[in-house]
Amino acid sequence: MKIEATNATVTLCNGEWKIDVTDPLARVRFYSEELASREWCEGVYASLSVREEGEGRSPVCYAADGVIFDYALPRGKDVRLSYEAKVFTKESEPSSVALDIIGANGVTLYIGDIRFEDSRDPYAPLLGGASLVQMPNFEHLGMGYLVRDSRGKVFVIDGGCKQDGKHIASLVRAFGGEVEAWLLTHYHKDHISAITDILRNEEIAIKQLIFNFPEVEELATIKTDVDEICLREFYAVLATCGNKVEKTVQAHKGDAYCFGEITVKVLNNPYYYCEKDSVNNSGVIYKLETGDQSVLFLGDMADRGDVYLQEQWFADEIASCAVVQMSHHGQHGVTDAFYAACKQMRVCLYSAQPWVYDATWIGGEIFGNTTLDPFRTRDIVRERGITRIYTLRDGYVTVY
Repeated sequence: MKIEATNATVTLCNGEWKIDVTDPLARVRFYSEELASREWCEGVYASLSVREEGEGRSPVCYAADGVIFDYALPRGKDVRLSYEAKVFTKESEPSSVALDIIGANGVTLYIGDIRFEDSRDPYAPLLGGASLVQMPNFEHLGMGYLVRDSRGKVFVIDGGCKQDGKHIASLVRAFGGEVEAWLLTHYHKDHISAITDILRNEEIAIKQLIFNFPEVEELATIKTDVDEICLREFYAVLATCGNKVEKTVQAHKGDAYCFGEITVKVLNNPYYYCEKDSVNNSGVIYKLETGDQSVLFLGDMADRGDVYLQEQWFADEIASCAVVQMSHHGQHGVTDAFYAACKQMRVCLYSAQPWVYDATWIGGEIFGNTTLDPFRTRDIVRERGITRIYTLRDGYVTVY
């Protein structure tokens, strides 16, 4: 292994390479005989250990082939970076792979344990002919997903805020104007206000609306929050505009709805009595099976997920999911143990705006004056070597 750097000095030190960066844009190139048999621009999966000097979160960004793939690493500890890269070949020189280091002027970091594997093919189809669209949100925050099978049947999960409704309805109409099944996880504003607005103002047909919310008369006896007004509005609109919905279905643990190519499984019953995160923890978790792979929708589930994890059936169901919607916009959601139980996770979906994913929001009131903490989840994903990560920064994202 040989390492060369542009705008940085490289020193081999105790089995690892010390990189002293001298410019805001530096490039490190790894030359290895392991890459000798690779062709020009062939994709490889690269991983390496990185440790930046200092404390706290680093402002440094890491990129490959012009695309930033990670940033905000914890300093002062070894971190495993994984990324898809292209092989560079040049006559009379070993083949190489590059890593760009951005915004690191004056930073010292250490690199070691560099490995190359066959590409994990980040664009390989996973969903057996189905496609999944992560909807961008047009208000402050929200969660909405649309799944379409190979025959054109459309499924929607949650939807987002009121302003998102017309955009989802427009997309549904582009796909024929009919939703086979609309699944709702819980009754917070940023999950159900879109469907409420659609029922009131849009012309689309919903064959099955699947949810399990408390009845209005139950609200006085359970743990709830300010968004119970959204639930009341949802019920009121559903009662007057229900002709747009062919059938409402109450979701219960163990239910499985077969729609031909796609099967929807309900993995838990709602629980309304958590002292903390009561509405988030009341959510229903759905598993969509599409061919050989499955998608897990967690909504905003919090630590109640660990209770469900104690049951082997539940643990087995989530273990096989290749695509996982990261709970509560990727922060203050389910626990590390829960994500560890998602053993086949290969794609991470973050219904998170940049101000959530990067923890730059300073207002606080959106999350009840709690501090944003997306980094714990991001560290988990990084440690797993997962490179297919999509946030709302990416706009409309489609996973096949």
